[in-house]
Amino acid sequence: GKGGFVYNAAQTHNGVVYASGQVAVQVLGANGSGADVTTEAKHCMANLIDVLHKSGSDVSKIMRTTCLLGDISMYAEFNAAYIEYFPDPATRPARVCFAVKDLPLGAKVEIACEAFI
Repeated sequence: GKGGFVYNAAQTHNGVVYASGQVAVQVLGANGSGADVTTEAKHCMANLIDVLHKSGSDVSKIMRTTCLLGDISMYAEFNAAYIEYFPDPATRPARVCFAVKDLPLGAKVEIACEAFI
């Protein structure tokens, strides 16, 4: 695949999109020196939404997200950016969010999801 990835951006099965984790490639690695958590979270969501659109879905159809943070101290700042994409408490997706030791390209945030088509 492009860039030597060993996975696809998404797979679909029985009306569900399984989207791979997205990092803020726009500001990471060779493209830049990283950014604050808010900026990375917004790029992650934009990238995830792009993957969903290419798979016939959109942000309103997300059932669950998996959010990885480079440090749990980023939790509140991440939530403030994340919530902008899910303003209605009644329709917010289920979520798993935890800190990990390292993320690809030195990212602070990675977000994956499952969504209906």
